[in-house]
Amino acid sequence: MTSRRKAAVCLALQVLIIAGECLGAALSWGEHRARMFTYYTCDSNLLLLAAAAVEAVFCVRLLTGRGTRVPERVRLFRYAATCTTTMTFLVVLLVFAPLSGPGALPRLFLKGSLTYMHFLCPVLGLAAFFLAEDHPYLRLRHTLAAMIPTAAYAAVIVILNLARSVRGPYPFLLVYEQPVWASAVWAAVILGGAWLTAAALVLLKRRRRCRTAPPS
Repeated sequence: MTSRRKAAVCLALQVLIIAGECLGAALSWGEHRARMFTYYTCDSNLLLLAAAAVEAVFCVRLLTGRGTRVPERVRLFRYAATCTTTMTFLVVLLVFAPLSGPGALPRLFLKGSLTYMHFLCPVLGLAAFFLAEDHPYLRLRHTLAAMIPTAAYAAVIVILNLARSVRGPYPFLLVYEQPVWASAVWAAVILGGAWLTAAALVLLKRRRRCRTAPPS
């Protein structure tokens, strides 16, 4: 794929993400009002919206000849955002769906704002990351940067729960309704899962780049 064609595909995917995120955010506001911002799902998708918007600007610059590349810091921002929405997708698929019982998947992935925030936008984010974005700089050390949004969310929401300003919104955040050790275990699981997700994206991206690179 030529660089110009890749930029066009990248722009198209960013526009789809932006449209999906705006629809999802509008539906989420209608469902939860300001409480939507307490959900990691919403925050991760809003981060992806911001990253997609920034990258779309640079894609337009590439296609109009006003730029030659997307800056590394923009790509890193996009990678971090992709990690958070991938984490959202995996937690819903592997944790919430099994705990919610039979028939939970359609409800968690195809209902209201969840259609966009649990399913469509995370999948589009992964598609753009693997198919249309170049991340030659990525190394495992960048996983630490990718964990910053998740760690920041965890710190803020736990403090709000401790202050009794917010309850939850997830069962494992109910700090006054579970032992301290349970909260510590959940923190380790969530942060560990965030790191594993970030590391998996790095390794898979590097593997794909090696497979698609032209022979020397």
